[in-house]
Amino acid sequence: MSVATMTHMIDGTTTLGPVNGTPRGVYAYAFQRLNNGKVLTALWTHDNAAWPGPKGFDPAHAVSYELKVDAPSKSGFVTVFDMMDNAKTVPYNDGRVPLTLTEAPLYVVSDNAELMRANVTKPAKYVGQ
Repeated sequence: MSVATMTHMIDGTTTLGPVNGTPRGVYAYAFQRLNNGKVLTALWTHDNAAWPGPKGFDPAHAVSYELKVDAPSKSGFVTVFDMMDNAKTVPYNDGRVPLTLTEAPLYVVSDNAELMRANVTKPAKYVGQ
């Protein structure tokens, strides 16, 4: 189900690139839906020292992270999907949405593509649609 969710989420997008300034062990990669659509950011955490561990995948391993989704001083809502394609509406304040990241990816759908393009590293030689 998680692979189907990932495929569903990134289908019809163009790559923006990895999000800049994430702390060690936090991974974030942004895409934009075609025709100047919404931004989709996939986020997760991983720590080789803690994984696979005695139990293998550890859904309890989590870190807090705030993703920039809008300009400072702006507030609003984004949609967050879990790896099983369950959606919830999450508020953000001061342009940042608070997230609890685990080894299972989250997908954040937001509107401010200009902000996200300024906060990623475009892959070298990548030509999107």
